[in-house]
Amino acid sequence: MLEISVVVGIDLMGSLFSVFFRNYRNFTRIDKEARMTVRSLKWASIICFVVAMAILLGGGIAMKKDLAPYPGKVAGPDGALLFGRDDIMNGQNVYQRYGLMDQGAVWGYGTQRGPEFSALSLHILAEAVGDYHASRDYGKPYAALDELQIKLVDAKTAHEIKLNRYDSATDTLKLTAAQVEGVNRITAYWNGMFSQGFQRFGLLPDTIADSRERLDISRFFFWTAWAAGTLRPGKDYSYTNNWPPDRRVGNVPSTGTYFYSIAGVFALLLVLGLFVFWIHRHHIWYGESKGVALADKLIDMPLTTSQYYAAKFFIVVIMLFLVQTTFGGLLAHYTIHPGSFYFAFVGKFISYNWAKSWHLQLMVFWIATTWMASAIRAGSFWSWGVSGRSCCSAA
Repeated sequence: MLEISVVVGIDLMGSLFSVFFRNYRNFTRIDKEARMTVRSLKWASIICFVVAMAILLGGGIAMKKDLAPYPGKVAGPDGALLFGRDDIMNGQNVYQRYGLMDQGAVWGYGTQRGPEFSALSLHILAEAVGDYHASRDYGKPYAALDELQIKLVDAKTAHEIKLNRYDSATDTLKLTAAQVEGVNRITAYWNGMFSQGFQRFGLLPDTIADSRERLDISRFFFWTAWAAGTLRPGKDYSYTNNWPPDRRVGNVPSTGTYFYSIAGVFALLLVLGLFVFWIHRHHIWYGESKGVALADKLIDMPLTTSQYYAAKFFIVVIMLFLVQTTFGGLLAHYTIHPGSFYFAFVGKFISYNWAKSWHLQLMVFWIATTWMASAIRAGSFWSWGVSGRSCCSAA
């Protein structure tokens, strides 16, 4: 229900704010017999905003309460400390600092151009646990097992990964010997990936140059794999609702996954349908547009000093937009030919995640600059009227 409520709340808030703010001046000109007034739209917008924010805040509190625990200590079967919460959090900071969410993803959240870090780590963990039991139980590698032996080892692997060994009383996660082998294999894999690079994923050599940071991020990726595979206390699904999927560890979509995914889509369509009905029911945006006549008047109005200065803002906007689209073109090229470009130095020094980060940031910059320039351009008309005076230079 939370997912449906959030979708409905956001749609209502966005729709009504769009109607109110885009058409405020038009609504002030409609006759008294109109069903929707500026006052009613204003209160509808405020109510929708408050309700939607309450739903979002409530969802955030619920998510924080149900978040997979960051264990204070991660120990081996003999109780020896392997690493702790600080190492996991440091690894999470490394993941964020290098903008790797603009390269790959964790639990499905990210760019997904590169590796799905949690899914790959979970699969490496499953392979390590499976190899451990194949060697111990049958004296041969997993690849050499027969069909029955593979099924037995897979069942044992899934059970071992699914079993929640986190003790909230001592804030300790105790791993089995097979899982410790998984930790070591995950560490070795990501250490090599971030030091040597991997062109298919668009990872350059020395993406993370510091060995300590590579160790920390591997701890973080192990934690994401543990949370993705381990059952919630008292539930039959993992902390991430069996995501990412991996049949080898028993991660298959739950009933709730199908229900909320389908219900969320239907809720979105329902809200959009109600909004369209509301628009036509109250004849909003019907008749001749008053914006055209208003625009014609604006063309004939004299420009103020501040409005002339606003032109400099738009020059900056054009430059930022051109740089942003250049990065966009580079990203499109990297999608087909990762880690390479017509000019070799570009592919050697500009990584996909770096280009993606700036592509997004530049979009924010030119949109914000456009809003400021538009406010200066229009502010003189609404605040001072057509007097030729500048709102910025008036004495």
